[in-house]
Amino acid sequence: MSHPNETSPPPPYAGTPKKEQPQLHPGMSVTPNAPREPPVQSLEGREWTYGLFDCFGDCKTCCLSCWCPCIAYSKISMRHEYLASHGVPHPTNGGSACPPSARCVLFSLMALNFCSTCAFVFPLRSAIRARYNIRGDDSEDCLSSWCCTPCALTQTSRELRIEEAGSSELAEVV
Repeated sequence: MSHPNETSPPPPYAGTPKKEQPQLHPGMSVTPNAPREPPVQSLEGREWTYGLFDCFGDCKTCCLSCWCPCIAYSKISMRHEYLASHGVPHPTNGGSACPPSARCVLFSLMALNFCSTCAFVFPLRSAIRARYNIRGDDSEDCLSSWCCTPCALTQTSRELRIEEAGSSELAEVV
């Protein structure tokens, strides 16, 4: 006979295990503008997910960055700004190349007149590095942007794509 204050152990689990991720329920909160970062963070920050010269891992962006860097820059910067302000990926992946955006035209003019596209890529790379707590400093960003613009653009695009992939699940729920 059991004592009245004793509780019996729970019955064994009789259901089938779930094979899907838990979903948001009413009352749960999500911070849509928070960057999705790897779970392990140190106070010094983390490394870039992909190295500067891993640009051939994303051949489409790499080729676009080599042959039409103005379009690549425009799309990446629009994706970054949209993700930062809305918390979800840009609905058209940074817009289309036609008609060219004002960013694209300014980038092209700088490239033709001053050979200084670094003035555009450097702040974008620095902003993405700060957003994701990536180790480095402005001198590294400036040097990467100046010496290897296509690689810097591809690296920043790939870093954004990681957050966009994590945000796309939230975009359907929120």
